[in-house]
Amino acid sequence: MPKKRLIPALVLFGVLIIGGSYWYLYDDRVDVKIEVVDEKNVPQQVSMFVVESGEMYPFRPSSTDTSGKIRLKLEPSKYRFDILTSSDWEKIDETKVVNKENSKLRFVLKKK
Repeated sequence: MPKKRLIPALVLFGVLIIGGSYWYLYDDRVDVKIEVVDEKNVPQQVSMFVVESGEMYPFRPSSTDTSGKIRLKLEPSKYRFDILTSSDWEKIDETKVVNKENSKLRFVLKKK
């Protein structure tokens, strides 16, 4: 009786291992770390959205951590990132690094 249960269990385990490995190796999405800071490098909480092919997705880092991550496909031209700030802030710098190893988006704001 145990052999009848062992073979399907091993087959299922093998399928899960192969499927998981395939997904991990060929996943074309990357984690993009998003930071919003002021001139003194102090994190700032702002509303943010990501636009992908005309669809807008809100993105808000958690209230305790102002940097956040979002998982996106590795096609930087397909995405537009923007932030919504109050009128007393202006964006003075924006750094985008989107690659498989180190994907980062950093906005620097300045008080008006």
